[in-house]
Amino acid sequence: MNRINEFSLAMREAGLQPPLSLTPGNVQRFPGKGKAKTNKAAWCRLFEDGRGGVFGDHSSGLRGNWQLNDGKEYSNEEQTAFHQRCEAETKQRDIEKCEQHEKSAAKAKEILNSATGDVNTHPYAVLKKVPLGSRIKRGPWSQCGWDDALLVPLYDKNQKLWTIQAINGNGNKNFLKGGRKQGCFHPFGKISGATRVLIGEGVATVAAVHAATGTPAVAAMDSGNLEAVALAVRELAPNAEIIFLADNDASKDAENVGVKAATEAAKTVAGFVAVPELNGDKCDFWDLWDKKGTEAVRDALSKAIKIAEIATSTWSEPKEIVREKEIEPYPFDALPRHLASAVEEVEAFVQAPLPLIVSSALACLSLAIQGHCDVERAQGFDGPCSLNLLVIAESGERKSTCDKFFMQAIDNYQKEKSKDNKPLLDQYLSQKDVWEAKHSAVKEKIKTLTKANKATEKEEANLAQLQREKPQAPKNPRLRYADFTPEALALGLSQNWPSAAIISSEAGTVFGSHGMGRESLVRNLALLNQLWDGGSLNIDRKTSESFLVSNVRLSVALQVQKSTLEEFFRQAGGLPRGTGFLARFLISAPTSTQGKRPFKEPPQGWPFLTKFHEQITEILNRPLPLNEDGSLKPKVLTFSRKAKILWVAYHNAIESMLGPDCELYDVHDVASKAADNAARLACLFQIFEYGFSDQICADSFERASRIVAWHLNESQRFFQTLTASPEFSNTMKLDSWLVQYCIRNNQQCIKKRELAQSGPLRISALLDPCLIELTELGRARLTQDGLSTVIEVNPRLLGESHGA
Repeated sequence: MNRINEFSLAMREAGLQPPLSLTPGNVQRFPGKGKAKTNKAAWCRLFEDGRGGVFGDHSSGLRGNWQLNDGKEYSNEEQTAFHQRCEAETKQRDIEKCEQHEKSAAKAKEILNSATGDVNTHPYAVLKKVPLGSRIKRGPWSQCGWDDALLVPLYDKNQKLWTIQAINGNGNKNFLKGGRKQGCFHPFGKISGATRVLIGEGVATVAAVHAATGTPAVAAMDSGNLEAVALAVRELAPNAEIIFLADNDASKDAENVGVKAATEAAKTVAGFVAVPELNGDKCDFWDLWDKKGTEAVRDALSKAIKIAEIATSTWSEPKEIVREKEIEPYPFDALPRHLASAVEEVEAFVQAPLPLIVSSALACLSLAIQGHCDVERAQGFDGPCSLNLLVIAESGERKSTCDKFFMQAIDNYQKEKSKDNKPLLDQYLSQKDVWEAKHSAVKEKIKTLTKANKATEKEEANLAQLQREKPQAPKNPRLRYADFTPEALALGLSQNWPSAAIISSEAGTVFGSHGMGRESLVRNLALLNQLWDGGSLNIDRKTSESFLVSNVRLSVALQVQKSTLEEFFRQAGGLPRGTGFLARFLISAPTSTQGKRPFKEPPQGWPFLTKFHEQITEILNRPLPLNEDGSLKPKVLTFSRKAKILWVAYHNAIESMLGPDCELYDVHDVASKAADNAARLACLFQIFEYGFSDQICADSFERASRIVAWHLNESQRFFQTLTASPEFSNTMKLDSWLVQYCIRNNQQCIKKRELAQSGPLRISALLDPCLIELTELGRARLTQDGLSTVIEVNPRLLGESHGA
């Protein structure tokens, strides 16, 4: 068999009837599945080399590709290139289809605007005897040569006109060529926000039931459009009870096509199906209304069956898997008012994940305040208010942009201090030159006297005096570190400026640095832990003078890709958790916003962010409380009586969940620091929101405790996926996505093609094994809808709205 015949056979196996003659390199159009010979909904393109091709059917949503199998094994690169080409070809056809739809929509508008006939006197309207509403028009239909037709406009969920169905006096129907029908409908009544919506096929059928009940209703035009219209209706009326008006295609020799179509569509939105009955004859709801009247229609609707209830009865109880911890919404309302306003303003423009934006803001608060205040949890038990923050996210989430917005006051402060210190630095350099000259001269004289065996007591005294008078370099604040060695960081904190932060949007430079190599890892993790604790430690150096790090403060705010952190764990083994390093961090792994960030203009003047910077600048300009040696002597804030009660209760509640088989056992190292972190964050909130005071109020602690609890949930989510095998993690991820998707869209199933396009696993080699695992656990099952594979989720997992 030649290549053209093989490509043609692949399309026929998919249910299409391709052209008899196929030309490589050309896009060819032909009738869609089950369509008339004049239809051009289907298309195909055989690639120029004849080794592959792609095809589709706009009317059914079918997509397919074919690759020559001649015994040659394709490389990974060739397979990737083939799939990319297929995707590009399909996307181009979709673009062309959309362009055609837009042209047809414009033509439909022109046709309706020129239609002026009386709808009520049209023969079809007279025959059906039901009010058809104000949207339907009457006029000529040149496409079929009809001088007089009813013109039924079809709209999408956004009320945009896309196409027209024309109906002549004999009841013959015709759609505008090139128009979009999928997901479009003709409405009766207001659909948006309705509590009940009826969905049927033909206009007369739906109009009759709407007239009989007054219930909002839509006509989908045919059975193939029911599912797409149902999904559109569900978006317009999320809480509505959706009832499908099935056509009762009763037959002794074949299945009831109308009831089957309505039932399948109802599954997607947890809907109901109502079936008209006329002595066992084939009928629709217009027939029922015409023969038996309004009460018969209402009675049939009252007997509508909820499809989800039928579906539930056919499912067994799903087996449990160890599920990924649920993503909880960030407790934005817990942020203090002024901080929340600035965060909200930045989020509206940058559109980065909310937890990431808050991380940048909290890092700024921690850096600005940590040198001024410590927090006391109990008498004699006090320590820093510094925070360690870790955001696990891929590149492109705009953390560096968020840091830039919130660190502006910090950066301006550093620049101004450097400018102010310039004269002092020049003076120091001059004094240093003079001092070094004197120092060298005295040493040289001592050397000369020593060689001559003369006394040097006077010169030694002068040398000691010079040593005491050695000029000291002015302290030039360096508040931010990104790329650093732990030793350089310790030296800078000890001998230059005692309060700083490590802030990096590419923390691979931190976790992958030489200082985090296996040989020095334990020592450097201990250093960073000590700095978080506010403890003292000696730094011993072989090539220069050793020094003491004491009474300094350090904040840490990092963004790292999950793969980088996983590699760090692989290289470091259990040390990051065993040493308590990661336990000190407030961890977040937010959902990406990439692909959902259309351009927005920035707010005029940034009023809330400006106010934020003013408050930070006011704090920075407050002199740091320093000891004589230049180290910090922060003021200690205590809890108010009510705040102390809340802190103790919070501490005890978490402690009770740390034991084996308890909720927080898997993150007991992180949880054991939660009360400490809540106290630190409460201190920051107190100072930022209320100014410098002696006590932390209950409101500040309550807000801080909620945010730390959220981070604790994030830690559980992250460490759970980190320790799971990739296959197990993928199954949990897919299961969670499917359940949330169905609940969010109030439906029970999704086509596999759509899942592969928008779900968490978009490669068949990853997706298929997970689907098999979920079916074996009774959590999902795969069915066929024509050529489409459909994944149904066990309704018992979806709650009451799905019949569980």
